[in-house]
Amino acid sequence: MEKGFVLLYAVLISSIALTIGLGAFALVYGELVLAGNARDAMIAIYAADAGIECATYWDYNFVAAKVFDNDGPPAPIFCFGDTAGKMVGGGDTPEHTSNFNYILGSGASVAVEVFKDQSFDGDATDDFTRVISKGSNTALSLTRVSERVLRDIHRNPY
Repeated sequence: MEKGFVLLYAVLISSIALTIGLGAFALVYGELVLAGNARDAMIAIYAADAGIECATYWDYNFVAAKVFDNDGPPAPIFCFGDTAGKMVGGGDTPEHTSNFNYILGSGASVAVEVFKDQSFDGDATDDFTRVISKGSNTALSLTRVSERVLRDIHRNPY
């Protein structure tokens, strides 16, 4: 009779140890998933921020070229070490919208839309530029896609 009693204790202690081990594994796995989601979200928001910075840089530093205006021919912009350039502006669209996309070196991608509101009333103080930048980590992970959108509205520099 006593031989079966020791076996019962061994099974009981083994099941308790297994339960504790599985609980610890589930906790660690959940933390890893949360950390991965935070990393993906951070990459997406940094990509969106980089898109806004690129558009704002070209809007303010190349005022004479008016790169995002649709009145003239398309103009190239160069961001993120790109040497080929992305063509923006031109086309004489009534929406005054320019779009460009980049795949960044960090494995993220960004799609930027620049809208130039020009009232043509002679008063440039109410003219503005709206930039919508959509950052994504799609180049890194196809299972967990994280997207972040940033918007910026500022007065036209000209």
